Amino acid sequence: MTVVSENKLGDVLNEMPPALRWIEDVAISATADLNPQALHIVATEKSDTEQATPTLLAAMLPTAVSESIHTDLQACGWNGNGTYLHRASGQSFLLVAASTHKNVSATRKARQIGIDAASVLAQFKYQQVVICGGKYEALDMFDGLVMGLYRLKFKDNAAHKDDKEAELPQAVELLAKCDTADIAKRRSLARAVMFTRALQDSPPNWMHSEKLAEVVAKACEGLPIKFKAFGREQMREMGMGSFLAVAAGSSKDPKMLVLEVEGHDSSRNIALVGKGVTFDTGGISLKPPAAMMDMKYDMSGAAAVIGTMLHLAHAKPAVNVIGLIGAVENMPSSMAVRPSDIVTAMNGMSIEILNTDAEGRLVLADLLCYACKHYEPRLIVDIATLTGAVLMAVGSCGAALMTNKQQAADYVRNNADIAGEPIWQLPMWDEFRKEVKGSYSDLKNITSPGVRAGTITAACFLEKFVGDTPWVHLDIAGTAYDSKATGYPNKGSTAFGLRTMESVCQNFSEDMQ
Repeated sequence: MTVVSENKLGDVLNEMPPALRWIEDVAISATADLNPQALHIVATEKSDTEQATPTLLAAMLPTAVSESIHTDLQACGWNGNGTYLHRASGQSFLLVAASTHKNVSATRKARQIGIDAASVLAQFKYQQVVICGGKYEALDMFDGLVMGLYRLKFKDNAAHKDDKEAELPQAVELLAKCDTADIAKRRSLARAVMFTRALQDSPPNWMHSEKLAEVVAKACEGLPIKFKAFGREQMREMGMGSFLAVAAGSSKDPKMLVLEVEGHDSSRNIALVGKGVTFDTGGISLKPPAAMMDMKYDMSGAAAVIGTMLHLAHAKPAVNVIGLIGAVENMPSSMAVRPSDIVTAMNGMSIEILNTDAEGRLVLADLLCYACKHYEPRLIVDIATLTGAVLMAVGSCGAALMTNKQQAADYVRNNADIAGEPIWQLPMWDEFRKEVKGSYSDLKNITSPGVRAGTITAACFLEKFVGDTPWVHLDIAGTAYDSKATGYPNKGSTAFGLRTMESVCQNFSEDMQ
């Protein structure tokens, strides 16, 4: 970990969740002993037979304590489902059943254990917690615990008092072998995840494109991040007609945010590109009302890139990393772009807009052009809640990946596995590439209804703006919020993709070229 001066993310805005201030200040340490004052979180696993007592998965628990708990469980008949608050040998234990899904990684199961434990902490408000590692890493369980403690509420002070930091644990100990550098990294990641989730969950009348630029600028203060923000007129001068078409109906100034973090090898660049549609009505191609209230989450890709960049300011990456954010509202008005309008992207390609609700790819197109022109990256990863079609392909248990270079796809997927983020590759067959060609323009932003495969054809459109640069597209529309993936909150924001991008940037080497 690189030690840097910083402001507190929890102080960036008063509305930020109390748990964000908490994660910045709470005492976190490794220990080899139990704590009589603490609640000890212990993972368990159901035995093969229904009648058998669940197995404790905490390697460093004293044998006498494990035997005492096991005996008590036999007596009370707990079947190993959910959580069980128990006292043994003068200590308090929270037994948490691990997921029984067979094809879920240990990292994700550990995270889910932490999330489940947090729901109990919210009820009993223990001041000290010990996370007992074993089969499941204590640090991964800690990640989940922090995710479970997150709350964001816009209420008056009287109603907000239930969420104050004093009711969160004042100390977290890890009964495991981990050093201070490991703990520092996880704290930094946890605060980045929480900040990302707060950006996602914020109401769109407050977290619009202009406000997002202000928040990110303030969050970068005191950190080794170069920050730039470009508005409507500057983007018009750069020829970003595709991006600006999406902004045409909104009174809010669109923003392209550029964040740069220097790596150990400053001769090479990675670009992370995030879709930041702060609210998506669909524009003139208006969405059905029932689908619209969650469209504040259409900036989730941008939020994940922002969180990644803030973390990388603490943990210097292998190479330079550039984060590009396209922040904009997609609104209907007399000035809004219309179906059949033709616009020109930064690379000179003309695009016929057949559906104004296929706006994310228009934003990303110009960002991808900008990344290639100004940074010549060795790898681009773009991340977006791009298509509803991805829910038909992989549901809300994982994200979809598409690429122009198989080596790049393999690299990103391997890092997603390390990060505990389920991602599945979809094929970009040539039959789909021809479907994005326009009749009156170079490209069209949607294909004819009979083509289907909307997630893949959207990626085929984006591919036109990266040239030969190795590029990976992540469609997180199913996992950015209300995810069903084990190890992620099943309601509200998730910060999905942040950990994968962090791992991609930290592990980049000559092999990925």
